[in-house]
Amino acid sequence: MDAHVRARALLEKDLREAIGGHGIRPHYQPIVDLKTRRTVSFESLARWHHPINGLIAPNTFIPLAEELGLMNVLSEQLFGDSCRDATNWPGDVSLSFNFSSTQLSDKNFAQNVLTILADTGLPPYRLEAEITESAIVSDFEATRHVIRTLRNAGVRIVIDDFGTGYSGLSQLYELRFDKLKVDKRFIQEIGKSSESDIFMRAIFGLCKGLDLCVTAEGIENIAQADAAFAYGAHQGQGFLFSKAVPADAVPQLLIGFPQAKFVA
Repeated sequence: MDAHVRARALLEKDLREAIGGHGIRPHYQPIVDLKTRRTVSFESLARWHHPINGLIAPNTFIPLAEELGLMNVLSEQLFGDSCRDATNWPGDVSLSFNFSSTQLSDKNFAQNVLTILADTGLPPYRLEAEITESAIVSDFEATRHVIRTLRNAGVRIVIDDFGTGYSGLSQLYELRFDKLKVDKRFIQEIGKSSESDIFMRAIFGLCKGLDLCVTAEGIENIAQADAAFAYGAHQGQGFLFSKAVPADAVPQLLIGFPQAKFVA
């Protein structure tokens, strides 16, 4: 127990120093149009390369940052860095960025986002703001205000990890999202049972009815890409295309995946 306490205290100290010194950097994972096989967006993902311990997993340091009250500072750093990187991409390639429920509860959050966009020169229409279902449920009124403000400015709103939270259909209808990302656990269950297929048909039918763009997360092989496209997914994301890469590797992924045979 004593060793665990010391390790935890050291990790907290290192995390504070990493955030203070901009040591946590954004990496980018491509989101690909399943029909044209072209990269249409990049999701920004936090990566911390510790000078001694190497890569620290996000599911280790992100919860710790939230617990220490550092998440807003870290997210603003990463968002600003991501916007600056995105200004170097072609104008039709978007930046996808996930905002936490803690941020959504801040009454100044939406204006802070718009201020960073203005300061970095990234047009609002090139930002896809990702919000999880759990964030919607935790504070619906605050989330609705944020979405309305950002959408009025031209930002596109994405519901992330769909199927893992408890949002109701009335909330999905009222908030008017632009895109829905189907959680990877459902994509990886495609074809394994009749129940999973029924669920997928229901999700994609709902999205078609609401005129939502659909991204299938967690695509790891061509069979999953084929199946997601057949169900009606417009875009795909996952290791089939690429892991998250640093900013200087993005140009290699902008050409898309013309050689991939994952659509009929």
